[in-house]
Amino acid sequence: MVITTEVSPDAIKEGDIIEFRQGEVMVIHRVIEIEESGGAKQFITKGDANSVADMDPVSPEQVRGRVMLNVPRLGWVTLFFRSG
Repeated sequence: MVITTEVSPDAIKEGDIIEFRQGEVMVIHRVIEIEESGGAKQFITKGDANSVADMDPVSPEQVRGRVMLNVPRLGWVTLFFRSG
């Protein structure tokens, strides 16, 4: 289970874990670099378990929030009860 909070894209810094929309999918990855060109900001992200950075940079419009709390395995309880 992950708890996120809304933040301004200007408040996001390298090392933060963000939630963002990639097409129809919500993704949670760590910001490893911030690129700025002509006043436009993009976040380079990478999953902690991945060996390489994500191919597509994340725009500020895609960002839904910053992860504030991660509770490992808590979501398993919900999945157990859903599966019957």
